[in-house]
Amino acid sequence: MMRRMKTPESRIKLARMDPKQVADEIGDFIVRKVLEMKKTGGVLGLSGGVDSTCVAALTKRAFDRHNAKHPEQPLEVVGFILPSHTNNPKDEDYGVAYYTLFGDGAVHMSPIGNLPKRLVREMAAYLGFEDLSERVSTAGLEPGQTSFKDLGCDYEFAELVLNGLDQGLKGEELAVHSQVVAYAREQMDKYAQWYGTPKFTSAAALVTEIIQRHEIALLKAEIVNPDIAPITLALE
Repeated sequence: MMRRMKTPESRIKLARMDPKQVADEIGDFIVRKVLEMKKTGGVLGLSGGVDSTCVAALTKRAFDRHNAKHPEQPLEVVGFILPSHTNNPKDEDYGVAYYTLFGDGAVHMSPIGNLPKRLVREMAAYLGFEDLSERVSTAGLEPGQTSFKDLGCDYEFAELVLNGLDQGLKGEELAVHSQVVAYAREQMDKYAQWYGTPKFTSAAALVTEIIQRHEIALLKAEIVNPDIAPITLALE
């Protein structure tokens, strides 16, 4: 009996962007939302990390453009350095629920919510913050704490898994997908080198962790779901 050939494995595509176009789209979204609320500006919580810095720079850029065209209706942005007495901030990554629901998640809008961390870093570099674009992500809650240590993987690995889900792959398929398995091995080796012992010992376990965190993220989004800027991305 002739054996049926396996369907060729499809490559998981990742998002690409034109930084200027996306910066304009996010900026237009921020200005539009502020004007819709009949406000004269906005307040930002600044952790010093790549996410809040990127949002601050995009907002300032957008307000400057608006003010040049509409000097009669100027907008201004005010930033407050965190942590404060009323917030317990964590680095923003809504896809894997790595944020505080009524802390940094309690916002009027999420301008960079459609950008994976990889593209947030690319945007930061485009805006002139190259030093932040390569910095290891940390919430700064304790000495030696990093997002990688907490999650067991980089945001880029989580992005690969979540994109795979979006592109129709199931968890069990992602667990044996060559693109995912190779990356998972790198992540596990890196974790062992950094922290002495691996947090996960198989690609399947790491994929399961990301999917479970994503399911929690979806539940959180049912409670606090700020508007996210629509942007133009291309999958390649």
